[in-house]
Amino acid sequence: MLNSRSCKLECLQLTNSKLKEHTISILEALLGNKSLVEIDISGNDMGDRGARALSRALMVSLKLRIVHWDDNGTTLEGFKSVAYALKYNHTLRSMPTPLRDALKVSRTSKGTELETVLQEIQNYLYRNHSPERLTVESEARRKRQILLLTSQQQEMDQNIVDLDDMVKAVPKNSDTNPLIEEAEKSKIEANKVMQIASQLYSEEAESKQTDSIIAQLRSVTGTLQARLFEEQVQDNSERMVSETVKAFPLLLQTTDSQRKFERLVVKEMPEGFLEAEIVNRAGPEVANKISQKNLEVSIAITKLLVEATLNVLSGHIKQLQPHMPAPTPEVDRKSE
Repeated sequence: MLNSRSCKLECLQLTNSKLKEHTISILEALLGNKSLVEIDISGNDMGDRGARALSRALMVSLKLRIVHWDDNGTTLEGFKSVAYALKYNHTLRSMPTPLRDALKVSRTSKGTELETVLQEIQNYLYRNHSPERLTVESEARRKRQILLLTSQQQEMDQNIVDLDDMVKAVPKNSDTNPLIEEAEKSKIEANKVMQIASQLYSEEAESKQTDSIIAQLRSVTGTLQARLFEEQVQDNSERMVSETVKAFPLLLQTTDSQRKFERLVVKEMPEGFLEAEIVNRAGPEVANKISQKNLEVSIAITKLLVEATLNVLSGHIKQLQPHMPAPTPEVDRKSE
Protein backbone atom coordinates (compact mmCIF):
# COMPACT_ATOMS: atom_id res chain seq x y z
CA MET A 1 0.00 0.00 0.00
CA LEU A 2 2.71 2.52 0.99
CA ASN A 3 4.65 2.04 -2.24
CA SER A 4 1.52 2.17 -4.39
CA ARG A 5 1.21 5.04 -6.84
CA SER A 6 -2.30 5.70 -5.55
CA CYS A 7 -1.12 6.13 -1.93
CA LYS A 8 -2.02 9.63 -0.67
CA LEU A 9 -1.14 9.09 3.01
CA GLU A 10 0.93 12.01 4.35
CA CYS A 11 1.32 11.07 8.03
CA LEU A 12 1.96 7.58 9.44
CA GLN A 13 1.66 7.12 13.23
CA LEU A 14 2.93 3.79 14.59
CA THR A 15 3.89 4.95 18.07
CA ASN A 16 4.37 2.17 20.65
CA SER A 17 3.00 -0.47 18.28
CA LYS A 18 5.74 -2.94 19.31
CA LEU A 19 6.07 -4.11 15.72
CA LYS A 20 9.75 -5.08 16.18
CA GLU A 21 11.13 -6.60 12.95
CA HIS A 22 7.85 -5.91 11.12
CA THR A 23 8.77 -2.22 11.27
CA ILE A 24 11.55 -2.98 8.77
CA SER A 25 9.14 -4.10 6.04
CA ILE A 26 7.17 -0.88 6.53
CA LEU A 27 10.34 1.20 6.21
CA GLU A 28 11.35 -0.72 3.08
CA ALA A 29 7.99 0.16 1.55
CA LEU A 30 8.95 3.83 1.94
CA LEU A 31 11.57 3.38 -0.80
CA GLY A 32 8.83 3.76 -3.40
CA ASN A 33 6.51 6.10 -1.47
CA LYS A 34 5.97 9.65 -2.74
CA SER A 35 3.31 10.94 -0.36
CA LEU A 36 4.48 10.51 3.25
CA VAL A 37 5.69 13.72 4.85
CA GLU A 38 5.82 12.58 8.48
CA ILE A 39 6.33 9.22 10.20
CA ASP A 40 6.41 8.28 13.88
CA ILE A 41 7.89 4.82 14.49
CA SER A 42 8.82 5.38 18.14
CA GLY A 43 8.43 2.53 20.61
CA ASN A 44 8.67 -0.37 18.17
CA ASP A 45 11.88 -2.02 19.43
CA MET A 46 13.18 -2.37 15.86
CA GLY A 47 16.86 -2.23 16.91
CA ASP A 48 19.80 -1.45 14.64
CA ARG A 49 18.28 -3.44 11.77
CA GLY A 50 15.39 -1.02 11.83
CA ALA A 51 17.78 1.92 11.98
CA ARG A 52 19.53 0.62 8.86
CA ALA A 53 16.17 0.25 7.11
CA LEU A 54 15.31 3.82 8.11
CA SER A 55 18.67 4.92 6.72
CA ARG A 56 17.94 3.34 3.34
CA ALA A 57 14.58 5.12 3.24
CA LEU A 58 16.18 8.46 4.11
CA MET A 59 18.78 8.08 1.37
CA VAL A 60 16.16 7.88 -1.40
CA SER A 61 13.32 9.92 0.11
CA LEU A 62 12.55 13.30 -1.42
CA LYS A 63 9.31 13.81 0.51
CA LEU A 64 9.83 13.03 4.20
CA ARG A 65 10.09 16.14 6.37
CA ILE A 66 9.57 14.85 9.94
CA VAL A 67 10.72 11.56 11.55
CA HIS A 68 10.23 10.38 15.16
CA TRP A 69 12.09 7.16 16.06
CA ASP A 70 12.87 7.04 19.80
CA ASP A 71 12.59 4.03 22.11
CA ASN A 72 13.64 1.45 19.52
CA GLY A 73 16.68 -0.09 21.22
CA THR A 74 19.03 1.74 18.87
CA THR A 75 22.75 1.44 19.65
CA LEU A 76 25.69 3.53 18.48
CA GLU A 77 25.85 1.61 15.19
CA GLY A 78 22.22 2.45 14.44
CA PHE A 79 22.82 6.13 15.12
CA LYS A 80 25.83 6.04 12.80
CA SER A 81 23.72 4.54 10.01
CA VAL A 82 21.16 7.34 10.27
CA ALA A 83 23.89 10.00 10.39
CA TYR A 84 25.43 8.58 7.23
CA ALA A 85 22.06 8.62 5.44
CA LEU A 86 21.40 12.24 6.43
CA LYS A 87 24.62 13.20 4.68
CA TYR A 88 22.76 12.54 1.43
CA ASN A 89 19.29 13.68 2.52
CA HIS A 90 18.69 17.41 2.10
CA THR A 91 14.91 17.46 2.48
CA LEU A 92 14.33 16.19 6.05
CA ARG A 93 13.59 19.12 8.37
CA SER A 94 12.90 17.63 11.80
CA MET A 95 14.20 14.55 13.59
CA PRO A 96 14.01 14.98 17.38
CA THR A 97 16.91 13.30 19.16
CA PRO A 98 15.86 9.81 20.40
CA LEU A 99 16.58 10.70 24.03
CA ARG A 100 15.66 7.33 25.58
CA ASP A 101 17.90 5.34 23.26
CA ALA A 102 20.64 7.97 23.42
CA LEU A 103 20.57 7.92 27.24
CA LYS A 104 21.11 4.14 27.29
CA VAL A 105 24.11 4.40 24.96
CA SER A 106 25.55 7.38 26.87
CA ARG A 107 25.83 5.21 29.99
CA THR A 108 28.19 2.83 28.16
CA SER A 109 31.80 3.25 27.12
CA LYS A 110 30.59 4.59 23.76
CA GLY A 111 28.90 7.66 25.23
CA THR A 112 31.57 10.10 24.03
CA GLU A 113 31.44 8.77 20.49
CA LEU A 114 27.63 9.01 20.54
CA GLU A 115 27.83 12.74 21.32
CA THR A 116 29.84 13.25 18.13
CA VAL A 117 27.35 11.26 16.05
CA LEU A 118 24.34 13.12 17.49
CA GLN A 119 26.02 16.44 16.78
CA GLU A 120 26.64 15.27 13.22
CA ILE A 121 22.92 14.49 12.82
CA GLN A 122 21.96 17.93 14.16
CA ASN A 123 24.44 19.62 11.82
CA TYR A 124 22.86 17.91 8.81
CA LEU A 125 19.38 18.97 9.93
CA TYR A 126 20.60 22.52 10.44
CA ARG A 127 22.11 22.45 6.96
CA ASN A 128 18.73 21.40 5.56
CA HIS A 129 17.24 24.63 6.90
CA SER A 130 19.94 26.78 5.32
CA PRO A 131 18.97 28.86 2.24
CA GLU A 132 22.39 28.03 0.75
CA ARG A 133 21.69 24.29 0.54
CA LEU A 134 20.60 24.30 -3.14
CA THR A 135 23.87 22.97 -4.56
CA VAL A 136 24.26 20.13 -2.08
CA GLU A 137 20.59 19.20 -2.34
CA SER A 138 20.97 18.95 -6.11
CA GLU A 139 23.99 16.70 -5.58
CA ALA A 140 22.00 14.50 -3.19
CA ARG A 141 19.18 14.09 -5.73
CA ARG A 142 21.74 13.10 -8.31
CA LYS A 143 23.24 10.47 -5.99
CA ARG A 144 19.78 9.04 -5.28
CA GLN A 145 19.19 8.84 -9.02
CA ILE A 146 22.50 6.98 -9.42
CA LEU A 147 21.49 4.51 -6.68
CA LEU A 148 18.22 3.74 -8.46
CA LEU A 149 19.80 3.49 -11.90
CA THR A 150 22.59 1.24 -10.60
CA SER A 151 20.04 -1.25 -9.25
CA GLN A 152 18.13 -1.30 -12.55
CA GLN A 153 21.36 -1.53 -14.53
CA GLN A 154 22.41 -4.68 -12.67
CA GLU A 155 19.15 -6.47 -13.43
CA MET A 156 19.24 -5.50 -17.09
CA ASP A 157 22.94 -6.33 -17.48
CA GLN A 158 22.26 -9.85 -16.22
CA ASN A 159 19.52 -10.33 -18.80
CA ILE A 160 21.82 -9.08 -21.57
CA VAL A 161 24.55 -11.49 -20.44
CA ASP A 162 22.08 -14.41 -20.37
CA LEU A 163 20.80 -13.55 -23.82
CA ASP A 164 24.33 -13.14 -25.17
CA ASP A 165 25.29 -16.59 -23.87
CA MET A 166 22.24 -18.13 -25.56
CA VAL A 167 22.94 -16.40 -28.88
CA LYS A 168 26.45 -17.87 -28.85
CA ALA A 169 25.25 -21.36 -27.90
CA VAL A 170 22.24 -21.72 -30.24
CA PRO A 171 23.05 -23.54 -33.53
CA LYS A 172 22.83 -21.27 -36.56
CA ASN A 173 20.24 -22.38 -39.12
CA SER A 174 17.26 -21.06 -41.07
CA ASP A 175 15.01 -21.36 -38.02
CA THR A 176 17.29 -19.65 -35.52
CA ASN A 177 18.96 -16.99 -37.67
CA PRO A 178 15.94 -14.61 -37.68
CA LEU A 179 15.57 -15.05 -33.91
CA ILE A 180 19.26 -14.36 -33.34
CA GLU A 181 19.16 -11.30 -35.60
CA GLU A 182 16.22 -9.79 -33.65
CA ALA A 183 17.90 -10.61 -30.34
CA GLU A 184 21.10 -8.85 -31.44
CA LYS A 185 19.15 -5.73 -32.44
CA SER A 186 17.38 -5.67 -29.06
CA LYS A 187 20.73 -6.04 -27.26
CA ILE A 188 22.06 -2.95 -29.05
CA GLU A 189 19.07 -0.88 -27.92
CA ALA A 190 19.19 -2.35 -24.41
CA ASN A 191 22.81 -1.22 -24.02
CA LYS A 192 21.71 2.36 -24.78
CA VAL A 193 18.91 2.45 -22.20
CA MET A 194 20.89 3.52 -19.13
CA GLN A 195 22.95 5.99 -21.15
CA ILE A 196 19.77 7.73 -22.32
CA ALA A 197 18.32 7.57 -18.80
CA SER A 198 21.25 9.49 -17.33
CA GLN A 199 20.90 12.16 -20.02
CA LEU A 200 17.16 12.79 -19.60
CA TYR A 201 17.76 15.23 -16.76
CA SER A 202 21.47 15.88 -16.49
CA GLU A 203 23.39 18.03 -14.00
CA GLU A 204 24.00 20.58 -16.75
CA ALA A 205 20.28 20.83 -17.55
CA GLU A 206 19.42 21.15 -13.85
CA SER A 207 22.04 23.86 -13.36
CA LYS A 208 20.75 25.91 -16.31
CA GLN A 209 17.19 25.51 -15.08
CA THR A 210 18.13 26.73 -11.59
CA ASP A 211 19.91 29.79 -13.00
CA SER A 212 16.83 30.59 -15.09
CA ILE A 213 14.48 30.26 -12.08
CA ILE A 214 16.63 32.52 -9.89
CA ALA A 215 16.89 35.11 -12.70
CA GLN A 216 13.10 35.14 -13.19
CA LEU A 217 12.48 35.48 -9.46
CA ARG A 218 14.95 38.35 -9.26
CA SER A 219 13.19 40.08 -12.16
CA VAL A 220 9.76 39.65 -10.60
CA THR A 221 11.08 40.74 -7.20
CA GLY A 222 12.06 44.18 -8.50
CA THR A 223 8.47 45.05 -9.47
CA LEU A 224 6.89 43.25 -6.54
CA GLN A 225 9.02 44.82 -3.82
CA ALA A 226 8.42 48.33 -5.22
CA ARG A 227 4.65 47.83 -5.14
CA LEU A 228 4.68 46.25 -1.68
CA PHE A 229 6.89 49.02 -0.32
CA GLU A 230 4.58 51.70 -1.67
CA GLU A 231 1.36 50.02 -0.54
CA GLN A 232 2.39 48.41 2.71
CA VAL A 233 5.13 50.68 4.04
CA GLN A 234 5.03 54.15 2.53
CA ASP A 235 1.23 54.53 2.41
CA ASN A 236 0.82 53.04 5.89
CA SER A 237 3.48 55.25 7.44
CA GLU A 238 1.84 58.35 5.86
CA ARG A 239 -1.56 57.27 7.18
CA MET A 240 -0.29 56.64 10.72
CA VAL A 241 1.50 59.99 10.89
CA SER A 242 -1.46 61.88 9.39
CA GLU A 243 -3.98 60.29 11.77
CA THR A 244 -1.78 61.00 14.78
CA VAL A 245 -1.25 64.67 13.86
CA LYS A 246 -4.99 65.15 13.26
CA ALA A 247 -5.91 63.44 16.52
CA PHE A 248 -3.74 65.74 18.64
CA PRO A 249 -3.94 69.25 17.08
CA LEU A 250 -3.18 71.04 20.34
CA LEU A 251 -0.27 68.86 21.42
CA LEU A 252 1.29 68.93 17.97
CA GLN A 253 0.41 72.45 16.88
CA THR A 254 3.99 73.64 16.49
CA THR A 255 5.65 73.38 13.10
CA ASP A 256 8.68 71.71 14.66
CA SER A 257 6.57 68.91 16.15
CA GLN A 258 4.77 68.30 12.87
CA ARG A 259 8.07 68.12 10.97
CA LYS A 260 9.41 65.54 13.38
CA PHE A 261 6.38 63.36 12.70
CA GLU A 262 6.57 63.92 8.95
CA ARG A 263 10.18 62.69 8.95
CA LEU A 264 8.85 59.35 10.22
CA VAL A 265 7.16 58.73 6.88
CA VAL A 266 9.24 56.12 5.01
CA LYS A 267 9.75 57.50 1.52
CA GLU A 268 12.79 55.64 0.21
CA MET A 269 12.82 51.91 -0.25
CA PRO A 270 15.90 50.27 1.28
CA GLU A 271 18.20 48.62 -1.24
CA GLY A 272 17.32 44.95 -1.72
CA PHE A 273 14.21 45.45 0.41
CA LEU A 274 12.72 41.97 -0.18
CA GLU A 275 15.25 40.39 -2.51
CA ALA A 276 16.97 38.36 0.20
CA GLU A 277 13.65 36.91 1.41
CA ILE A 278 12.22 36.17 -2.03
CA VAL A 279 15.27 35.21 -4.06
CA ASN A 280 17.74 33.81 -1.51
CA ARG A 281 15.18 31.92 0.58
CA ALA A 282 12.25 31.16 -1.69
CA GLY A 283 14.48 30.75 -4.75
CA PRO A 284 16.19 27.53 -3.64
CA GLU A 285 12.87 26.07 -2.46
CA VAL A 286 11.20 26.81 -5.81
CA ALA A 287 14.18 25.46 -7.78
CA ASN A 288 14.33 22.34 -5.61
CA LYS A 289 10.64 21.56 -6.04
CA ILE A 290 10.87 21.95 -9.82
CA SER A 291 14.06 19.89 -10.01
CA GLN A 292 12.51 17.22 -7.79
CA LYS A 293 9.49 16.92 -10.08
CA ASN A 294 11.67 16.74 -13.21
CA LEU A 295 13.84 14.08 -11.62
CA GLU A 296 10.75 12.06 -10.62
CA VAL A 297 9.58 12.12 -14.25
CA SER A 298 13.06 11.13 -15.42
CA ILE A 299 13.18 8.17 -13.03
CA ALA A 300 9.62 7.12 -13.95
CA ILE A 301 10.53 7.15 -17.66
CA THR A 302 13.64 5.11 -16.92
CA LYS A 303 11.68 2.60 -14.86
CA LEU A 304 9.11 2.04 -17.63
CA LEU A 305 11.87 1.84 -20.22
CA VAL A 306 13.73 -0.76 -18.16
CA GLU A 307 10.53 -2.78 -17.67
CA ALA A 308 9.88 -2.75 -21.41
CA THR A 309 13.49 -3.73 -22.11
CA LEU A 310 13.38 -6.62 -19.63
CA ASN A 311 10.15 -7.89 -21.21
CA VAL A 312 11.69 -7.83 -24.68
CA LEU A 313 14.91 -9.53 -23.53
CA SER A 314 12.92 -12.18 -21.66
CA GLY A 315 10.87 -12.76 -24.82
CA HIS A 316 14.02 -13.41 -26.84
CA ILE A 317 15.32 -15.80 -24.17
CA LYS A 318 12.05 -17.78 -24.28
CA GLN A 319 12.16 -17.94 -28.09
CA LEU A 320 15.75 -19.20 -28.14
CA GLN A 321 15.39 -21.64 -25.24
CA PRO A 322 13.86 -24.50 -27.31
CA HIS A 323 16.78 -24.26 -29.76
CA MET A 324 19.48 -24.59 -27.12
CA PRO A 325 21.64 -27.72 -27.53
CA ALA A 326 21.10 -30.43 -24.97
CA PRO A 327 23.59 -30.31 -22.10
CA THR A 328 26.49 -32.74 -22.41
CA PRO A 329 26.10 -35.52 -19.85
CA GLU A 330 28.89 -35.71 -17.28
CA VAL A 331 31.08 -38.79 -17.44
CA ASP A 332 30.91 -40.93 -14.34
CA ARG A 333 34.61 -41.41 -13.66
CA LYS A 334 33.96 -44.12 -11.03
CA SER A 335 32.29 -46.37 -13.59
CA GLU A 336 35.27 -46.19 -15.97
